[in-house]
Amino acid sequence: MVMLSTNRDVFAIILSELGCTDLHHHRIETGDAPPVRQRFYRQSPAVKGEANNHVEEMLKYDIIEPSQSEWASPICLVQKKSPKSASSTHNTPQYKFCVDFRPLNTLTSKKSAPNCSNGRYC
Repeated sequence: MVMLSTNRDVFAIILSELGCTDLHHHRIETGDAPPVRQRFYRQSPAVKGEANNHVEEMLKYDIIEPSQSEWASPICLVQKKSPKSASSTHNTPQYKFCVDFRPLNTLTSKKSAPNCSNGRYC
């Protein structure tokens, strides 16, 4: 905990603290595989609204950007465990935003060494 609190400035606690970098440009190598187009998962109206809120917030902070890609992976929201406290009788559920990239992961070439193409980290 001491190390975390000493280096607090390098950890994002809220979404707006994430930021962007241009130190590395990542490319997912899939070879000649055709695009993966997964169907989206069914969601209740409440969860769908929460998912839209997550997407809007990530767009606002430039964490994601609109895309017109042939590739599509579904999202799902996983409800976080609620804190156990006396004052938590009317807590609204909190969700983790997840993307199911498993089919895409099966197509990607696996690299066993770090990417040292820019020479900054090796």
